[in-house]
Amino acid sequence: MMKKKLVPVMLLLALIFALIPVTSVSASAYTKSITGQGRLAIHIDAQSDAPPEYGPVLWYQYQVKNSAGVTVFSSSIGGTSTGSLNNLPYDTYTLYVTTNAWTYVSAIYLAFF
Repeated sequence: MMKKKLVPVMLLLALIFALIPVTSVSASAYTKSITGQGRLAIHIDAQSDAPPEYGPVLWYQYQVKNSAGVTVFSSSIGGTSTGSLNNLPYDTYTLYVTTNAWTYVSAIYLAFF
């Protein structure tokens, strides 16, 4: 008798806990890697998805790390970013972009010249 009453309650709790991550607003992370040497060109397109009453809330930070995990460059920015890192030795470099809750990255371009 007790088991029949607990099953619906447990199913309801499982459903609630399954929906919590979907409904919460949190920061997002994006990564992209490239292998090469020389001048690394970086371009990040980001947009704000904030409600109109907040205005454009556009912010993200990014880091470039080499294959050993050493940070080669890092920056925080509030818009589209274009930049380059010069004289990098041959290695695999990974760009890590972390956004706030209202910003999303639509495109990341990396190229060696």
